[in-house]
Amino acid sequence: MLLTGVLLVAILELSRRAIGAIFPLLVLAGLAYAWFGAAIPGPLGHRGLISTT
Repeated sequence: MLLTGVLLVAILELSRRAIGAIFPLLVLAGLAYAWFGAAIPGPLGHRGLISTT
């Protein structure tokens, strides 16, 4: 789990340097929606991300 987090941060930083700040922000927004989408009411909400840790 720790290696996954380190790799995620490294990839986001490398993409920020190569592409610009918008790409890592979109990736983080997508990850936040995947993790916290179950808390969003209405048609934008979903069942949530199933984590098997």
